[in-house]
Amino acid sequence: MSQKDNFVFRQNSIPEATGLREYVNAVAHHCPFATVAEKKGFARYTVYDDPNLTVDEIIAITIIHTEMLRKEFAQISEDSDDGWLLNENMVFGTAQTPALQTELLAAHWCVTVLYTDTGWVFGKFPKGLRPPNRTDIKVSSFQHDLFSIRKTIPETDKRFYTRLGQLQFEFANQDDGSIIVPELLSEIDPSTLSDQETVVRSVRASITNHVMQHIKERVEQKASSLNITPEDRYRPELAKSVRDVL
Repeated sequence: MSQKDNFVFRQNSIPEATGLREYVNAVAHHCPFATVAEKKGFARYTVYDDPNLTVDEIIAITIIHTEMLRKEFAQISEDSDDGWLLNENMVFGTAQTPALQTELLAAHWCVTVLYTDTGWVFGKFPKGLRPPNRTDIKVSSFQHDLFSIRKTIPETDKRFYTRLGQLQFEFANQDDGSIIVPELLSEIDPSTLSDQETVVRSVRASITNHVMQHIKERVEQKASSLNITPEDRYRPELAKSVRDVL
C-alpha cells in the first residue's frame, strides 16, 4: 500500500493499491449503488494499516464508524433522498500482515446485533476471499481486510436475507438516533475524530476491560432480546469462533 493510502480517512474515492477498484467494477451490474455512491461522493474509505490492532479495538473502531455514518445519514436525509447511497468502508492491515478473519467476524457479529433494529447492514471481507464473480469481469482475491457499512435498501436487499436479515428488513426505515453503546460513546465523541491515528489513540485510551465487558454484555443481551444467535448467521465453525472470542 502506498504512503498516500496510509493517511486515507473517510475519503470518497477508493484508495489506490487496495484492489477494491477491481471488485467494485466487477459487481457494478449486481450492486449498482456502489459506483453511483462513489460518483456522487457518498462512499467513505478509511485505511487502518496498524498491524497491532486487537479484536477489541477493531470492534470499537467499527462502532465508531457506524456512529459517524448514522449521524451523516440523518443530516443528509433531511434535504435529500441520496442518503441511502452512503456507505462506509474500512481497509485493515497491509498486503504483508496476516488476515484478520476472526477479528472481522467478531466485529461483524457485535455491530450487526447492536444496530440491527436501526436498519444498518455490515459486510466483512477477509484477505484472500475470492468474491463471487457475478459479471464477465474476472475478480481476483482481496489483498487487504475490508469491513463495510451501509443502510438497508429493502427493494434490492430482500432476496438476500437470512433469518437475521429479515429483522434488518423489518427495521430498514427505523433509526431514531439514540445512543446504542453509551459505555464507549461516553468516552469518545466520533464527531471530534478527523484521522485514523486519532481514532486508534482514542480507542486505546478508552476501551478498558470494564468498557469492553459492558459492550460484550450489551451484545449478548441484545441478541437474546432479538432471539438471534451466531449460528443463525454463520457456518458452525465461524459461529464457534465468535463465541470463543466474545
